[in-house]
Amino acid sequence: MLTLLIMILRGLWEIPDIDEEALDILIEEGKEEEVDIKFGELVVLGFSEYNVDSSLWAPTGRRNKIFPLCKQEIPTGFSHCSYPVTNGRRVKVVGERKERGKEEEEKEYVSEHFYSPSLTKDQFQIGRMNNELNDLIVRGPLHKDKNGLLCGPVSRYAARIECDRLAPFKSRILAGGFDKYGKIQLSSSCPQVGEGDGCTTFGIRVFLPSINRWVEVSVLGKGLESRTRSDPPGDIIMDSVELEDGSIIDLAGIQVIFLI
Repeated sequence: MLTLLIMILRGLWEIPDIDEEALDILIEEGKEEEVDIKFGELVVLGFSEYNVDSSLWAPTGRRNKIFPLCKQEIPTGFSHCSYPVTNGRRVKVVGERKERGKEEEEKEYVSEHFYSPSLTKDQFQIGRMNNELNDLIVRGPLHKDKNGLLCGPVSRYAARIECDRLAPFKSRILAGGFDKYGKIQLSSSCPQVGEGDGCTTFGIRVFLPSINRWVEVSVLGKGLESRTRSDPPGDIIMDSVELEDGSIIDLAGIQVIFLI
């Protein structure tokens, strides 16, 4: 309840007016709230960064980097909603569909999904970009482009880990991460999953020990049959991908294990 009070004071959440007695109850209950809860941890298998020169990979990042996933004082997660809200997030998918007229042709469409701040979730981002938007920075194999700038296959904002703040504290993974504008945008060149969902260019794959198989994760969090990069996305085999102890996340060749 303390987190709700803090969000109200900071203008992140709106609720009807409450009386002073109710406010006192919120404060008293907040004093007993537990924050020191660990959902699990992410461990980079090997090095988090490499400089690539031809076929030579020279490790330059930290080895077996560990990032704990802990319950945050103020919720950092988001829940799907039907309209845009203040301090919310959005996913924009640009796709193409075949339409039949006199001649069959490809027509572009745009699908948007909106998210509002959630009181029951925390969110953590993984990516190549070294800034405050990524909680775990994994730069992966880096090489210089034609302009002499370092680039690599790990996306700037590669994936999100969504953790439930309430028992049994489940964690899920979704492809892609929000940029400084609070958006994820997939172009029509990205692999499409039906209409309104898609995968990132190089893909985010997860090994699930309980079923002994790899699955690919979409931007909306669906689990798909794994594929090679050149193939279209596989069939949807699960509505969400829940991380379990020993799950391995593949970020374009750099692997991170989830441990509870």
